[in-house]
Amino acid sequence: MSCSKIFGCLALTLILTATGCGSSSTSATDGGTGGGGTGGKGAGSGGTTGTGGSTGTGGSTGTGGSAGACGNLPACLATLFNAGCYPSTAAGPCTKSMVATATTQTYTYCFANHTKFALVADVASGDQTQTYSNASGTCFTATVVPNSPETYFDPAGTAEATETTTLGDGGSPIITVTCTGGSPVRVTDMGSCGAVFSISLCTTDPSCQ
Repeated sequence: MSCSKIFGCLALTLILTATGCGSSSTSATDGGTGGGGTGGKGAGSGGTTGTGGSTGTGGSTGTGGSAGACGNLPACLATLFNAGCYPSTAAGPCTKSMVATATTQTYTYCFANHTKFALVADVASGDQTQTYSNASGTCFTATVVPNSPETYFDPAGTAEATETTTLGDGGSPIITVTCTGGSPVRVTDMGSCGAVFSISLCTTDPSCQ
């Protein structure tokens, strides 16, 4: 698969030349949101009623994720992802716009937390350029080429890392990130650096550019 598993399959179903991903959004895990990431699990179950009729004590509420705690995501990507660029629908719905030509399709998504995600797809090849930005400018860019590693670039255009995704036993994705000049690292925990947004909540607004 060539689509990003770090930010979910972002090849939209509206793009006829999408790379074959089955999802167009990412989902939060169980628990409250905290520290810019997904929090721990919610309140535990209450105890059973004792012999004397007193009610047991309920479980404690999980703690929110810590800002900057990117699990075992390599530092080259954790630095880019920690720039306040997470698309998020937690603060409200998002808006979108689309521009299509004979050769490219451009989708732009504007979020209530002042972040923006833009996807430009080549109609013929299916190649994509995905740009994540906030009010201060571009945070990072990713290029997605079918059947090839995804490459992440910093705002200056320097390639910081590549990502490959394969399917393990049971169809679970195996994500491997290689920082430029470094060794491959299998990413098993994104910590609070996993994006939480749903494109399905976006409504069309031409001013989203």
